[in-house]
Amino acid sequence: MRFKVENMHCDGCAKGVTATVKEADPSAEVQVHLDAKEIVVSGGRADAGAVRDALQAAGWKAAPGG
Repeated sequence: MRFKVENMHCDGCAKGVTATVKEADPSAEVQVHLDAKEIVVSGGRADAGAVRDALQAAGWKAAPGG
């Protein structure tokens, strides 16, 4: 799953986004592409809607795609 995270600007943001995804799905692997403001989530059990909802609830401007 790919997500564009518009308000991810720094390494601290990347850590926060990763932690949010891991909270929603501890088995997920998260790759962060900070320059592209994009994350790739793989290996998890949660669907894209659940991950997006968790990111948005935490204040991240996340949209599927990227």
